[in-house]
Amino acid sequence: MKKTLTIGIILLFLFSTLPIVIGNDLDENLIKYSLKTDNAYSPSIEFVIIYGKIVNHGDEMIGSILCYNFTPINVRFIDFYWYYFHGYSDYDFSSGRLTDDPYYLPYSQYFHGFVGQNHIFLWYWLMY
Repeated sequence: MKKTLTIGIILLFLFSTLPIVIGNDLDENLIKYSLKTDNAYSPSIEFVIIYGKIVNHGDEMIGSILCYNFTPINVRFIDFYWYYFHGYSDYDFSSGRLTDDPYYLPYSQYFHGFVGQNHIFLWYWLMY
């Protein structure tokens, strides 16, 4: 119950206040910046949460990339993506379940959270 409540509060904060904060200042500043640089700058923001129950098979190299190797039992993800391109701003929101068996998730310097023997909770926030 606490986990569900915590995730709900995080999502409520993210999707109620973040668009207001971003919308008020960021659009105006980006328009000014892109006018100075002939529309050469197209920033994006992405926020992803991956959480749920897993069977962890340990770490595995896939080519030259070190990955988490796990079988998802009940793993969900939430993905929010916003972009700005030549004076046009839009966003995309998606959510769903991981179903691949096994699932390989690359290690990343951007991920925060944990991957345990039976549970996963990772999130990352990128601005590029």
